[in-house]
Amino acid sequence: MKKTIIITGTHHTPAHELINTLKKDKKINWDIHYIGRKHNSQDQKTLSVEYQNFPKLGVTFHPIKSGRFDRHSTLKTIAGLKKSLQGFTGSYRLVKKIKPNIVVSFGGYLSVPVIISSWMQKIPAITHEQTTTVSLSTKLNYPFVKKIALSFKNSSLASKKTIVTGNLLRSEIYDSNPGPFSKLKLKGKKLIYITGGNQGASFINQNLVKILPRLLKKGFIVIHQTGDRDYKKIKEETKNLSSSFYYPTPFVSAKHIGWILKNSDLIVSRSGANISQEIATLNKKAVLIPLPGTQNQEQEKNAYWTQKYAPTQILKQSSIEIPNDLLKNINSLLSQKSKTNYPKLDFKKSPQILLRLIHQLSL
Repeated sequence: MKKTIIITGTHHTPAHELINTLKKDKKINWDIHYIGRKHNSQDQKTLSVEYQNFPKLGVTFHPIKSGRFDRHSTLKTIAGLKKSLQGFTGSYRLVKKIKPNIVVSFGGYLSVPVIISSWMQKIPAITHEQTTTVSLSTKLNYPFVKKIALSFKNSSLASKKTIVTGNLLRSEIYDSNPGPFSKLKLKGKKLIYITGGNQGASFINQNLVKILPRLLKKGFIVIHQTGDRDYKKIKEETKNLSSSFYYPTPFVSAKHIGWILKNSDLIVSRSGANISQEIATLNKKAVLIPLPGTQNQEQEKNAYWTQKYAPTQILKQSSIEIPNDLLKNINSLLSQKSKTNYPKLDFKKSPQILLRLIHQLSL
C-alpha cells in the first residue's frame, strides 16, 4: 500500500527520526514530503540543516517562507503579516498539490500555516510537542489537528486530543560509528563535546575559544560543533592549535553522533529539548547554557529538568561575564565521580508509537 505524508516544522531531530521510521514501515510505502525553511532563521545566508539533509534521505523538500508571532514586539508581528499571508497561501497550494493522507508537524512558526491549510482541506494532522512545556505553535495548531502527541504528560493539555508518545530521539545516539573521529586517540584522555545545536551558538563558540588553550593544555580532547555560520571564523582563530586534540566541525552527522555522545566525558550545550533529553537518557555530565528569551523560559526549564536525570551544571548567559565561569564548571564536573542512582529514561519505543497513530489517522 502506498500513501503520502507531509512533515513540517522547524525541529529537525524528531522529524529526521520519523523519516527513518517511515522508510522502515512494513505496512505502508510512504511518499514523504517536507515543508520547511530553506535558510536558518537566524542567518538567511546559511542553508537549513533540513534543506541540506532531508533530500539525501529521499524526501521531497518544499521550501516556504512565513511571518511569525513575535511575543516581545507587536510591531514585528504586524510587520510580518504580509509574510504570514504568503506562508499561508503557499502552504495551501502545496497541500492541495501534494494531496497527502496525513500531515505531521514538529513545531515552529512554519508549521502553523501548513496545519491550518490541511484542516481547511480536511486532511488529518498531528502536531508533536518535544518539550515539557507547551509551545506557542502547539497552542495555535491545537484546534486544527486530530491529535497532539506529547513527549511528557501535561496537565495544561489534558483532553481527548492528547496522547503521550514520548519524544523521537535520534536512534543513532545508541550507535558507535566514529567516522572521521576515529583518528582521535582517546586512550587515557577525557573527551569534551561542545555544541550549540544544528545552527551552532555564537555565544558558546566565543567563550570556548577563550578557554580552549587551557583545556587542551590539560590534555582534554575537544570536539566542537560550531554551526555553519561561525565555522570559518573559528577555524581561523584556532588554526595554531593541535589538530590531534581539537576538532572543529560545522555539523555532526547523525551517523556519528552516537559515538561522540557515548565517548564524551562532558557535554557543553544549549538546552534545547532534544539535546537535553539525549543527555538525560545517556546520563552524561553536562554544562548547559540556556538560550535567553525562549518562550516560557523553555530552555531554562529543560536544563533544570535535565538535572533530575544527569550530572548537570547550569550557567545563565546573563551571569557569564568571563570565560572562567565556563572553565570552572567544566573542571568541577570532570573532577566529580559519576553517579548511578539517577532515574532511567527510555524513548526507544516513541517512533513506533507515533507511527501507529499515523496509521490510525491517515486517510
